[in-house]
Amino acid sequence: MRFHTRKWVKPEDLNPNSTLFGGRLLAWIDEELALYSVIQLENNKIVTKHVRD
Repeated sequence: MRFHTRKWVKPEDLNPNSTLFGGRLLAWIDEELALYSVIQLENNKIVTKHVRD
């Protein structure tokens, strides 16, 4: 299965250095992983347990 999404980087997604805010990127990653997991597991009851740096 191939799954592709795209996100528009808007001015509110940028930090004071005009680069993508890290928290926004993590939110997008979490959203994409949720979509992928729901499709693969065929179950919509999922949560993000832990994110570690």
